[in-house]
Amino acid sequence: MVKKVSVKKDEKGDKSLPKDQFDPLLVESSQAATVVLMLESAEEEILLRSMEALYKFVQKCDDNKKLLWDLRSVPLLLKLLQSDNKNIHRNACMVLGLMSHLREVQLYLKNTEEAIPTLIRLLSADEEAVVHEHATLCLSNIAKHFIGICQIRENNGIEALIRCLSSPDQDIKNYSIETISLMMDDYQSRTAVGQLHGLPAILELLKSEYPVIQHKALISLLRITEEVDNRTALRDLGAMAQLVEFIGTSTYREFHVLAVRILSNCFEDVETIRAIKENGVLSRLVAIVTDASPPPPPPSKQEEKKAKKEKAPPAGKKAKGEKNPSVVAPSVAAPSEPAPVLPTLPEVKEHVSWAIWRCAKNVEIRRLLQASEIEKMLILFLTHFDPKVQIAASQALRVMAENLLSRECTGKYGGILPLVKMITGPDDEVKVAALTVLNILTVENDFNCFEVSKSGGTKPLLCLLLTSCGDCTVSNVLGILINMAKEDELRHEILANNLISGLVKPLSSENPDVQAKAALAIATFVLKPSDRRRLIEVNGILPLVLILDSSNDEVRRNCTKAITVLARDSPTTEEICRLGGLDVLRNLQISGITTNIYTEEAIAKLLEHNLSAKYALVGKLCPSDVITDGFYDVGKMQPGNRFLPLVEYDLEPINGGRPIFVVYAPCGKEEKEEILTENVDGCLEKVYDSGPQNVNPCQEDNSCATEADLFPCRVLHRPPQYELTIDCCLLQYIDEIQIILKPYEFCFLQERVVILAKFVAEKMGGPIEKGKLLDFSWELPISELKYQLKSNIIPIGSVMCGIHYHRALLFKVIGDRINIPSSLVRGECNLAWNEVYIEEKPMHYPRHPTKIHIVDLVYEPGRLMSYDSPAAAAYVTP
Repeated sequence: MVKKVSVKKDEKGDKSLPKDQFDPLLVESSQAATVVLMLESAEEEILLRSMEALYKFVQKCDDNKKLLWDLRSVPLLLKLLQSDNKNIHRNACMVLGLMSHLREVQLYLKNTEEAIPTLIRLLSADEEAVVHEHATLCLSNIAKHFIGICQIRENNGIEALIRCLSSPDQDIKNYSIETISLMMDDYQSRTAVGQLHGLPAILELLKSEYPVIQHKALISLLRITEEVDNRTALRDLGAMAQLVEFIGTSTYREFHVLAVRILSNCFEDVETIRAIKENGVLSRLVAIVTDASPPPPPPSKQEEKKAKKEKAPPAGKKAKGEKNPSVVAPSVAAPSEPAPVLPTLPEVKEHVSWAIWRCAKNVEIRRLLQASEIEKMLILFLTHFDPKVQIAASQALRVMAENLLSRECTGKYGGILPLVKMITGPDDEVKVAALTVLNILTVENDFNCFEVSKSGGTKPLLCLLLTSCGDCTVSNVLGILINMAKEDELRHEILANNLISGLVKPLSSENPDVQAKAALAIATFVLKPSDRRRLIEVNGILPLVLILDSSNDEVRRNCTKAITVLARDSPTTEEICRLGGLDVLRNLQISGITTNIYTEEAIAKLLEHNLSAKYALVGKLCPSDVITDGFYDVGKMQPGNRFLPLVEYDLEPINGGRPIFVVYAPCGKEEKEEILTENVDGCLEKVYDSGPQNVNPCQEDNSCATEADLFPCRVLHRPPQYELTIDCCLLQYIDEIQIILKPYEFCFLQERVVILAKFVAEKMGGPIEKGKLLDFSWELPISELKYQLKSNIIPIGSVMCGIHYHRALLFKVIGDRINIPSSLVRGECNLAWNEVYIEEKPMHYPRHPTKIHIVDLVYEPGRLMSYDSPAAAAYVTP
């Protein structure tokens, strides 16, 4: 119901009115449409009364606003808004201000060219407060649209709004700061506020007694501080101290988080951190958020100036109003009790930690914060009951720990123990956060590594490794353990808690970071024979080989490094080769693209402890490569073919190809460091003194646990092994040559080489005349041996008719047993020869350097040919 609008008749009657003037007419209306029509009247009184009625009408509900919009009242009001009559545009502004809550009205005003300039003009100083109030209300609603923000800025509306912030009317302040806060989404508006010196007025609103105004002022500052120039201006205004005091005021608790977020923006500037460190604002903030008694706030610039102006009275003179101390005793003021410290909200502690995390990414800021011992505050937050606070403090410590000095201080301030406690808690996110910090705190820091152990962190870490499914958790645990492994004492402690069993699952992970860390852990921990044997038992070699050709560079690099470390004994090397590790490395080497600095070294290590593979792939054994029992010669390995274990060659049917020659002539002497014992499944295994048995860190009592429970990945059935047969002929050869060489024990090497060469040639069919090699029958006897033994594998000692490669192999085998070092080199077309290092003039002193000679085992057994001689070239050429 619209208020009745009436025009009263003059009580004096019509006599005073001119004849051409219409008599006053009393009009009453209860329809909004009628009143809207009256807005087109030319009479001021009708316009004012109509707009008063409409103002009261739209105050009732939003439906009334919608009704007036449908009656097309807004264009009429906008026209009246531009009237020079202050009363008219005042009332029009009041109605339009209330109607601007409608989205349709906002869009209309935004799209009407003269609307926003008119509203901004109404913010001039000569307008009434009610006009300012409703004009700013209109602008705040228009600013909800980005195009409206741009139009307000382009029409110099920011300057007018800043001026309104100083108005004594709280509604004007409210609508003005709301408009500014909305406009701060536009970076040009943020810059304009600083350039127009609007920051002091906004800061002053923090002291308002109305929370809604404080909240909007904080929102504005939060967006304003995204600009560097504005942050600099706020620093010069002393805003940091004001914000810290705001946080320290308990009555503003609901806005403390916003204030911290503003500080977080400001802390990105090095000069701001340096300034608050020097003037004590940073220490006061730390005291407030840690619920300690904060130091007194630093004096403002005005207080400092005032203190300088006030001078003490001269000596011997009393200040004005001072009483005589001899007459009146001086009164001693009782010390006031400090106000109780109210704990800050957990959200405040959380956001302060995130603010440290954010700004500490800058190296210089990190150094300044470390000098302020900010680690103590973060360590205190680690013990807070709120997981969010713990996580935020952990992340801040992680960034701070990139500073070496901060890393050391964190350990010395007692930061390791709360982190260890966090990884034993129930919250997974807290665990990951704590592990992330420990991972970086233990990098190149022995003190922190030992603190982890002293705090009881070793077993929880290994328990997480054995039970956790999270890739991030496993990656961090492995990183911590690798960092700790640099100390022998800690490495032994970790290994004693069943680490090796826990490495198998991470190797099979699909996460490249986890795979890389697991491979690096193997390279770091698996150093002893007992550890390598344990890795084979839990089937840890296979997943390592499977990721050896990973597409991830770090995974490949760490895997090849692990292979290099593992390839230190024959059992481990043979296992790696059996599972295809050598083939993968060769493919990496051939590709050239996926190779790395460890590829060549890994292949060399594998071949060093697997001479059978080395001779097949490289075609040469050096004097230092001593052939032992179990060696076998499969011939030259063709590209694309795999080098297989002897047992797999034995499974092949007898064929007419080249046989495989095996060496097995055990001397019967026990080795000092290792004993060969037969395992329960019938395979030979080297047994070492492995010390105490590994225990599962996740179980206190393992007495009732089965082997499958403790070692779920253990291989209980080894692959079948080839059962070697003792080569009696080879044993006899060794015994015979030792007897023959007994008188030449102290002779020069040259003489013993000649004797051994003649001995080998005699056992392999004697000398062969040059040009008669094709007439020498050697293939048929060897084929007969194959069918006699029903195998493609033949003991080398059983060959009675042999040519170059048979004789060269036998020479190398026997020479290694009787201390006559030589090289074994494979040539083309069944050629092979031995190279020995002989002095040129051994009978003369001083001793001359050695020179390579090739030993003739075929044509003139015992003849030594200089390596670069024509005779040697003819011997090694098909």
